[in-house]
Amino acid sequence: MIHLTPEETRRSVEMKTSFPCIFLITLTTLLANRAVGLLGRSAKVTAVSWPKQWVLPPHRAPPPEEFRLSQVTTLPVWKTLGLRFYPGDVDWSAHNQLNCEVTIRVHFKAEDGQRSSVVHNFASDSGHGLNIPHSTELTVDVVSVGGMH
Repeated sequence: MIHLTPEETRRSVEMKTSFPCIFLITLTTLLANRAVGLLGRSAKVTAVSWPKQWVLPPHRAPPPEEFRLSQVTTLPVWKTLGLRFYPGDVDWSAHNQLNCEVTIRVHFKAEDGQRSSVVHNFASDSGHGLNIPHSTELTVDVVSVGGMH
């Protein structure tokens, strides 16, 4: 039988208890780094870019025999859906085809020749007049779609 001095016994116990602690800390660190790496790659974050500086030329009256829907112009926001612009009797009108709210900023030259802009909010699948003569060129910026800026 081997007899250890009290000092040797203490060192032996310290070695036996410190190895599992070091092993567990190392294993936990490796697993945590692996998990963080997997989580970091799983959620791709991309910048949302909505159409900016989209130009709608002034409305020119078509020949009387031309079908009215040919006067509709669509600003695509999501795939083929977006905002449909059409000349009303006097002013531009727009209709939101999307199932979410859309906010736009419309830039135009006012009657006094000064550049002006106005913000319009469209609820999902709704439309309204823009109160801008359809003889005016519009430059449209999509500000947000469904609350995403």
